Amino acid sequence: MKRKLDPRIIRTKSLIMKSFTKLSGEKRFNAITVKDITEEATVDRATFYYHFRDKYDLMEQILLEDLKVYVINPCLEYEHIDEITLKEVFLSLVNFHGLVFSHCSKSYQTFRFSIEKMVKNKMAEQFHRLLCKQNQLNDTELPQFPAIILSWGIYGLLNEWENNQSLDPEQLIIDAIPNLLAGISPAIH
Repeated sequence: MKRKLDPRIIRTKSLIMKSFTKLSGEKRFNAITVKDITEEATVDRATFYYHFRDKYDLMEQILLEDLKVYVINPCLEYEHIDEITLKEVFLSLVNFHGLVFSHCSKSYQTFRFSIEKMVKNKMAEQFHRLLCKQNQLNDTELPQFPAIILSWGIYGLLNEWENNQSLDPEQLIIDAIPNLLAGISPAIH
């Protein structure tokens, strides 16, 4: 049986996360202290440390929560990997990055590599799940590498778009889909 969390705990954690996000828009990550976060959230240090190991853990949890909401959870609705799935995943990833940048513009560069690692790993997990489902295999019967190839390819497109925002993200993914699917074609049946 799953225990229900106390609403006060959920509220307090959310308050700390929102305070950090607000501060990230005002200051660089390295300039933000736990004291800044606790003062903004109007909680004490012990409360902060009850929920998070440090500000790096806090940052990771915020990124993971946003990634789940904007990219991973929508993936759970897909039945297989095709043109529509890849297009929607890519566009949700573009939106996720825009959200992160808008909330943490002063600290975005600090988070960039953490974001990339987290996104690639979580997308690879979801693509592997979809490939297994599509091929009616359990997760040990299908190698991870097609999902990793797909995850890294989509993230590479995101980097291309970030470096040249005159490109239309929808057209960029549409143009890339044949190459992405060809790269994993042995894994698609």
